[in-house]
Amino acid sequence: MYSILGDTRPLPPVHPNPQEDEKLFEDTDPFVDPPISVDHGLNFRVGKKTFLNFNLLVLDTCLVTIGERVLTGPNLCIYGATHPMDPAVRRGPEGPEAGKEVHIEDDVWI
Repeated sequence: MYSILGDTRPLPPVHPNPQEDEKLFEDTDPFVDPPISVDHGLNFRVGKKTFLNFNLLVLDTCLVTIGERVLTGPNLCIYGATHPMDPAVRRGPEGPEAGKEVHIEDDVWI
């Protein structure tokens, strides 16, 4: 069996007990209530036991980290991307894009 992303490495073996397998992720994986949208995905990190509510939008031009045990409300937008304020420099979609890292600490409720 292979991943759907074109990776040719085999997937790990299936755990013989699905309930025990699911329990392994309870302490590590965030809970995600879809839909969510992430611009790039390579610059987005989420801590353990974090709840990402529906309609989350993340522009991860730069690193965006969300700590552990964070609770987010619906329709949250996190922008790590920005554009110049001067219209002469901005030049619409042909101008430069910049950004700054966004770091949300542990145990935050947004």
